[in-house]
Amino acid sequence: MRVVLVFSLFLISILSFAQPGPSGGLLAIRVFRNGKRIDLPNANWQVIPTNIVLADSTNDHRSYYFIKDSSMYYIVPQATPAGGNVGNDFYLDIVFGKDTMTIFPPSFKHRDIILDSIPFKKGVYKIPQSVYDFKELSKKGNYYGKTPVPNLYGDWDLFTRETYKCYIEKVEDLDDVPNENAHYENKQSDFKQHWQSLSLRNASVAYYFNDNVIVAYSYADGTTKIYEVKDFSDIHYFTFLWPPSVRALYSKGNDVYAIIYKNSDNSGVFKLHFVDEKPKEDLNYLVKKQIIEEYEAELKGLMLYEKSYRDKEAPKITAKFEAVLESLGLR
Repeated sequence: MRVVLVFSLFLISILSFAQPGPSGGLLAIRVFRNGKRIDLPNANWQVIPTNIVLADSTNDHRSYYFIKDSSMYYIVPQATPAGGNVGNDFYLDIVFGKDTMTIFPPSFKHRDIILDSIPFKKGVYKIPQSVYDFKELSKKGNYYGKTPVPNLYGDWDLFTRETYKCYIEKVEDLDDVPNENAHYENKQSDFKQHWQSLSLRNASVAYYFNDNVIVAYSYADGTTKIYEVKDFSDIHYFTFLWPPSVRALYSKGNDVYAIIYKNSDNSGVFKLHFVDEKPKEDLNYLVKKQIIEEYEAELKGLMLYEKSYRDKEAPKITAKFEAVLESLGLR
C-alpha cells in the first residue's frame, strides 16, 4: 500500500510539472569599469529597468536564477502564459554618479539574454538580436585579419547610437522565398558559415548579412557599421508582426539589392537604401509604396481560397486600402 501511495504521489508530481504554465526569459548582466567587475547592486551603482513588470523572486518558479551566478545581476520579468511581462521598448539604465549608461538589449520576453561583459561608459547603446546571436563567435576576435562581426566582448562604441537604418523598397514580387534562415545553426563555428557576404570591389566594402541585420565592413579604413533592415515607415496597411529577413544580396550599378522574406505572401527583390544619419535623398515616397506593397500582398493571399470567397473579400480589402491612403493624404 505504501509503494502504491509513493508511486501515486510521484505520478501526481510529474503530471503537475507537465501541465502548461507561465513562461518567460530573463536578462543577466555583468558590468565592468576600467577592467574591474562591479558588484551589483551597491550604494554607488543603480540598475533601473524600464517598461517591465518584475517577477516576485520569493514566489517565481525561476527564482533560482537570482543565485545561479553571484557575479551576475538578474532582471527577471513576471512570467505569463504569453512570455515574460516585458515591453518591446524595454531599456536598462546603469547609473554611476552623474553618468548613465542606457542599454536597449535584444528581447528577453521568451528567452534568456546574457550580456556578461558590459564596459560601463556613459551613452545610449542598442544591441541588435542578430548580432547577439553570434556573441560566442565574437569572443574569437579577428577572422583572417578582419573584424566584420561586431564584438560584444570589446569596445561598445559601435553600439553608441541608434542602429543605422537600411530602408527597403520593393521592386519585384517573388512567389517563393525560403522562410528558414539556415545561417543560425552551429553559431560557435566560423562566422563565414553563417554570415553570407557581398563584396563591392570598386567601393572596397563588404556587406555581411544575417536575418534583419547587415554589417558593412570597409577595407579602406577598417570601420564597421551595423544596419537594421526595416521598412521606412511604422505605418502599415495591416499589423506587421515580423521584421524583414534578408536571404541574398547582389549589386547592380551603384545600388545594392536584397532578396527578402517578409511572409508567405510578401517576399521579393528590394532595393536597399543605407542611411547613416540622415537620408541623402527624400525617401518619403516609400510610405505609399510600402502600403501598396502590403495591400497587394493581402490580395495575393486570397488566391488560396475559392473564387466565390475572393470575389466577396477583394472589394473589402480594396476599400480598406483606399481608406488608409485617404487618412494619410496619399490619394
